[in-house]
Amino acid sequence: MWSKLWSIVRIQMGVNFAYRGNILFWLLIHLLGFVVLYCFWAAIYSDRTLVQGMVFPQMISYLIAVSMIREFVLVAPEYEINGTIKSGKLSSFLVRPFAYPIHVLLSSSLWHILETIIGIVIYFTIAHFLLPDMIWHWSWNIIPLVIFGHVISSLLSLCLGTLAFWLTEASAFYYYKEILIFMTAGILFPYQLMPVWIQKIMNVLPFYPSMGL
Repeated sequence: MWSKLWSIVRIQMGVNFAYRGNILFWLLIHLLGFVVLYCFWAAIYSDRTLVQGMVFPQMISYLIAVSMIREFVLVAPEYEINGTIKSGKLSSFLVRPFAYPIHVLLSSSLWHILETIIGIVIYFTIAHFLLPDMIWHWSWNIIPLVIFGHVISSLLSLCLGTLAFWLTEASAFYYYKEILIFMTAGILFPYQLMPVWIQKIMNVLPFYPSMGL
């Protein structure tokens, strides 16, 4: 069993490094997103010192921490599942030693582990230049929360991916999921900056707690 699992890991890592252009594109997109958020909050703090009790360095450290965590927590294998079902290639996985969901979740997790490692290096480098005097408080308690968040996100994506069995075009639901997560997981704005009614929604949904925030 373990040899078969290792074979999947080895093949998937080879695929990840074979498409190095995807990694570079991912880096560019995420860095541009962070730059946009940085400029947005820099403009907000240009004429004030505090925003809901948070100073500018605190806000930037929050954005950096969220950017690192989201690389591992937010997964989207539903797009791959959708493409496999619509192309008719799902049948080829029925004769393989592992069930298709295990293959998808394992390959997705490996890709996001690689993303997380690269992201940690990049965002710590950014933090070194933007916040040289910042003292980072690390707690090991966040690790199980982040892993649990990754599991929740993976299972949710797996369920959404199976919509392709019944819908001609299910990608709209994937976009709705991403919008909902971005609004209620504290990625764009900290929890305390959101309106009360959105905070109540965030308390009910699993996305904000799964980010370990």
